[in-house]
Amino acid sequence: MLSDTTMEYGEQLTSALLGLDALYAEEQGITEDDGNHIERLVVLNMSKSHKPEQFSDYADAIDRFQSLQGEAAGLAEPDRQIYYGETSASAVAFAMWRSSGLDFKDQLSRFLHIPAEPASDVELGVLRDLLGQELTALGYSGDLESMVGVWQDTHRVAPEDVKATLDELLDEAWDRTEQKMEIPASKSDGMQVEIVRDVPYNAMCDYKHRLIRLNVDPVLTKPGLRHLAVHEGYPGHYVQFKRRE
Repeated sequence: MLSDTTMEYGEQLTSALLGLDALYAEEQGITEDDGNHIERLVVLNMSKSHKPEQFSDYADAIDRFQSLQGEAAGLAEPDRQIYYGETSASAVAFAMWRSSGLDFKDQLSRFLHIPAEPASDVELGVLRDLLGQELTALGYSGDLESMVGVWQDTHRVAPEDVKATLDELLDEAWDRTEQKMEIPASKSDGMQVEIVRDVPYNAMCDYKHRLIRLNVDPVLTKPGLRHLAVHEGYPGHYVQFKRRE
């Protein structure tokens, strides 16, 4: 059970994040009803009570989130200290990026709180060995590159077939999810697939418009699409948001 102080902190942070999102939307000329712009700070706002905090500019927002970051360190729950502290720090970095710019390495480290450096040869070697073992166990042979190539060719789904394939997988995923848990809606309320190209993401769940926007520029395989069906759809983001509603 979270403390009353932490609950109140969360309320304040929510309003501050909505305010930063509103500032960014104003900068980008994005309106609330513009369904073509979903790549924003707050992708989905399901609250009917929280109002955006008003910021005059990004400097104002930076001051606010730096204050919230300091307050997070005094919360009673260690995991909330980390989570809310990093959320506030990410918001500071976002505002700095929009106001004065951040290079890509700083974006990685300050938005996501991960090392802004390539994986080491040792780390990559471990992953290559594991992948080679899995492919060999499946009956593939040769060096890793050739095994991966044959696997991809075997399971690849052509761009023109992606929508129909994912529609079938989503239908199956809904039925299998309902065997394990309640989905408080009829299947007709579920997600539709929209094919997109030349976008900076592989897939995106646009719950508000019930769309899975799927980028067909990368290589897509049936196992990969199955993963997308359960991650973006059922029991993934759709069920997460529907049950929260």
